[in-house]
Formats: sequence, C-alpha cells, structure tokens
Amino acid sequence: KEVIIMDPNMPVLNPPVEEVLDEFDLMDIKPPKMDEFTTEADDAWESHPFFVRDIAEGAELHPATEAMSSLLYDEKPEVLAEQFKEQGNSVLKRGPKFYKDAIKCYTDAIDQNTPIHKNQSIYYSNRSHVNLLLQNYGKAIEDALKSIEYDAKNIKSYYRGAKACIELKKHDKALEFCRKGLIIQPNDPSLIEQQKKAQILFKRYTENLQKTAAERKRREQHLKLISRAFQSRHIKVGAPIFQLQNHLKNFSHNSQKPEYYVYDAENNRLSWTVMFIYEEYNQTDVITSFDEDDCFEDHLKQMFPEPRSVGWDERGDYVAGGLLVYFETNWTVDVREDPTKNYKARKKVKVDVKSTLKEVLANGEYVVPGLPVFYVLPPAFL
Repeated sequence: KEVIIMDPNMPVLNPPVEEVLDEFDLMDIKPPKMDEFTTEADDAWESHPFFVRDIAEGAELHPATEAMSSLLYDEKPEVLAEQFKEQGNSVLKRGPKFYKDAIKCYTDAIDQNTPIHKNQSIYYSNRSHVNLLLQNYGKAIEDALKSIEYDAKNIKSYYRGAKACIELKKHDKALEFCRKGLIIQPNDPSLIEQQKKAQILFKRYTENLQKTAAERKRREQHLKLISRAFQSRHIKVGAPIFQLQNHLKNFSHNSQKPEYYVYDAENNRLSWTVMFIYEEYNQTDVITSFDEDDCFEDHLKQMFPEPRSVGWDERGDYVAGGLLVYFETNWTVDVREDPTKNYKARKKVKVDVKSTLKEVLANGEYVVPGLPVFYVLPPAFL
C-alpha cells in the first residue's frame, strides 16, 4: 500500500483552515498509543484523520484531514520535506510492517528538492537506514553516497554505507567509508567498530584469494606435467564413461572424491584407478591403486586365488590361472581430438595378462574412458 497523505490539487477550504484546526481539539479524535501494535491499533491509526490511507476518489474527507491537506500544500518545499520526514520517522517506529511506508515518506521528502542541503542529506540518510533494515544493501549504499554529497559531515551516512558494504562483502568499499568518516570524527565508536570488522573480513578475503590463486597455479602446473606424462607414454584419455563412486564399495557422500589417476611428478610415475567388469554376472571390481608397472596377472592372482572362488561365481570359473582380459575400443575419443567426431564400431581387444598397465595403455587403439576399464572373462564364457 502507498501512504496517501493528501491531494495537492485540493481546493481552498471553507471555513478557513485555522478555524477547523481550532475546533480539532473538540472532536475527541485520539490516536492509539505507539506501543499498541495490534490489528485494532493499526486499524485505528489508518482511520485517524492525520494518518488516513487509500482515500477513495470522490470520497468525503474528514474536516481535519481536509484541513491538514490544505495546510500542508500551502507550505514551502523545505517545510513540506520536513513534514514528510517526520511522518517517515513516526511510521518507522510502528515496526517492520511499515518500513516500506517509511521509505515512501522519505522519498517524498527527497522529492521536494529542498534548498537546505543538510536536510536533504538527512532524508537520504534516513532512507539508507530503512533500506538497511529491509536488507536492500545496494540501495542503502546509493542513499548513503547521495547523503554524503549533500553533507560530507553526516557521520551516520558513513556508518550506514560501511555496514551495507560489509553485508555485500565489499570490504574495501566499507573501509573507504570508514576512513573518510573517521577523518571527520576520529573517535566515533560505531565507525571504529565497523572499520575493525571490515579489516578482519578484508584480510580473510585477501588471504583466501591468494590461497585460491596459488592452488590454481599449482594445479595448472601439475596438469601440464600430467599431459606431458601421457604424451611420453602415448596414452590417450577421453571423457569419463562411468560414475566411479557408484562402483566403489563402502563409498559414501562424505568420502573424498576418488581420483582416476595419481601422478608422482618427482618420480615420474602414474598410478591408476582401474575397473574390472565381469559381464556374465553384471559385477564390477575397482582397484584404486594400480601402478603403471604392475602386471595384470599379479592383481588377478590376489583377487582370484586358487582354489577359493568369489561368492557371485556360481560355477567357480573365475580362478586366476585361466582368466582372460580384454579392453573395448571406441568408447570415447581423445580429449585432444574433435569431440563431435563419429565413433567407430566397438570391438574387444585381448590383453596379455603378463603385460604391465603402461604397456596396455600405450596401445594406439585404446582411448581411456576416464579410467582404464577391462573385461575379465573365464575361458568357458567364450
């Protein structure tokens, strides 16, 4: 709702305003107490002639309302502006429900363009205060700056501008408000408090920026080293096909995100996370530390020792001595190639289990789909 105070085109009253106001004390019209914030009190306020809202077009006005309207619009802009400001102050005291009405009152005061710059500064500062209460921090800063333009000594505007800047994490701007305000009043406790707060937050923000930049630089350098390691080993890597965490046993959302590979730059060694797929039983295993110099045979012996078999192996076919390993081609394309390139038909390529992982990944037909994936089959499955 807008706060409608009076009609600027209202005709001159008859009888004169002075006579109506003289009689006003006899009308027994009393506003509610300011601390009675109830529905009944709000209704009483809004029906009071001095605070009536939303007057219907053509409606008959209370004589006191008509008198106040005529009296107000006969005044000079600087007087009108002060009256709007006082109305804003009164409305503001009624609580959060009326903050937007207070904004309207202070805006009306500003719109009078009073020639008294100090007063104009107060109106902007008051509106900045209400915008702070409404968490309109950008507007609060704008009003604080306008207030300072009209009166550079309005210390409240420096405080309000600094407070709004802190809320928006513009700590450098907050410090600038504090610095300029403390030149005017070096011992102002509110500004000193905001300055200390902004200094702590700005220092923390700067340290985080430096830490983030250093980490980004470190990671970029590490990625360059990994890229060179892949190139020197003739390894092609494409986009991930599998959501790795879905295939890890005992993985939870609180667990650290698994890495597809780890590169030890100092020793120039790669260690991979490798997935084995047992297509016959729709099962998978994930080896989270498969060194590039490890042989497939060594891992298979640990996973499928003789004569014991795994629980899902119904026929007992999965024993290390006779297992076959394959990789599948054309799951994805090398990240260095055009991603829109048409995929070729897939095919399975047999892996020598005595080979190392490094030797297999160097096969020109294989593009690693994020992490190395291999099919493990018993001879009877073919």
